[in-house]
Amino acid sequence: MNACSALRRLPVLVLLAGLAACSGPQLRPGDAALRSDRSVVRLLALVEASREQQDQVLAAYDVDGVRRREIERELQTLNRERGQLDPHQPDFLAANQAWVQRWTALMTERYAIQARFDVAVAGVLKSGQWEDWVNYTTAQPSGYASYGEGGPGRRP
Repeated sequence: MNACSALRRLPVLVLLAGLAACSGPQLRPGDAALRSDRSVVRLLALVEASREQQDQVLAAYDVDGVRRREIERELQTLNRERGQLDPHQPDFLAANQAWVQRWTALMTERYAIQARFDVAVAGVLKSGQWEDWVNYTTAQPSGYASYGEGGPGRRP
């Protein structure tokens, strides 16, 4: 990243860091996908990343940022389409299979983008920061820990 690029990003980072500091809960646990650069900035503040680390992580996020947003929009559209499929129609199984293939392709690409980003972040953060990053992005939201096999709401 050259000096001009870093200087242009500085006011935005300062503003976002200020908003993050005043915005209550910093990051919802379990938000592994990190769907916005704002959530990345908040998480960087939580793990106490240096300015250089922040720049490197945000640059890594920007690499696939446009495609990441496109995938999210396409998944939302697909979910709406799935709700419109009618199991009473004779072509339902074929239509559902086509939907599953499109969904699978998008999810495969989404996870590949996330994996590239995770590798970049792991290479930038120190081990303690990385542990905090993982804890914040993979923790279960409160109230969900007991759901699952044998949990409340399950049939015996």
